[in-house]
Amino acid sequence: MKKMVLFAIGPDRPGLVSDISGVIHGAGGNLEDSRMATLSGDFALLVLFSAPEEKLVAIEAGCRALQERLSITTHLKEASAPLTKEKGPVHAFTATGHDQPGIVRRLTQVLAAHGANVVSMDTSLVHLAFHGTPMFKVKGRLSFAPDSDMRALRHQLEDVCEDMELLLEFEPY
Repeated sequence: MKKMVLFAIGPDRPGLVSDISGVIHGAGGNLEDSRMATLSGDFALLVLFSAPEEKLVAIEAGCRALQERLSITTHLKEASAPLTKEKGPVHAFTATGHDQPGIVRRLTQVLAAHGANVVSMDTSLVHLAFHGTPMFKVKGRLSFAPDSDMRALRHQLEDVCEDMELLLEFEPY
């Protein structure tokens, strides 16, 4: 069995997940992990699956057929080997505040400087009820090397959040 990653993006419509997973399953593949989201009017999908190597040609052909029929873009690649670093702490974090340019950039600069590996991250822009004020929220899970200085990281995140007037939640996962 070969582990593969499939990316797909295109105009949102009912049945996309069924169509894409049908191509994988129909060729004897097994869907192992996925992330999906609708962003404005587009649907994005990221799937990790395993399949017999001799069936990959059929999966590629099925993806090409979906591209033509559904006006989506797909990309198939062999899965990269997982990071082999010794596992360290995992933390969850959320930062919320008035929308402004640079929130993700400033937070991820601090995280990168401390060697954080982003396990998952979602951002969203919501409007407060009755006010319409745009509020931005970034939420994620991060993993670190065992010797990471979590206290220094937390202080730097707090400094950025204070400067940008964001509410920060940062705790072990």
